[in-house]
Amino acid sequence: MCAVIIMVLLYISLTTLVPKVAGTLDNLETTTNSITSLANSTDTLLNENAEAMTQVMNGMSSIDFESLNNSIRDLANIIAPLANLFGGSSSASGAGSAAGSGM
Repeated sequence: MCAVIIMVLLYISLTTLVPKVAGTLDNLETTTNSITSLANSTDTLLNENAEAMTQVMNGMSSIDFESLNNSIRDLANIIAPLANLFGGSSSASGAGSAAGSGM
């Protein structure tokens, strides 16, 4: 009699547990597929943009910043006397107000 009760309880437990395990395995498979898809998308994104990033880095490394800074300094030295002529300020707002006054 005791063995029958144990068998019934075991059967009930298994019929309840098996669908839950199956559902968990389905969720695990879905999650694994999502992670794989994300990894593939990331890989594709990196591969598609690698050449563009290389071009940007090559372009940045080819800039002669010392010459650029010298050119900016030379331009500021040229503009300063004009700014003084139109009101004494070399800022953009001073130049704009001078131009707006009709000078």
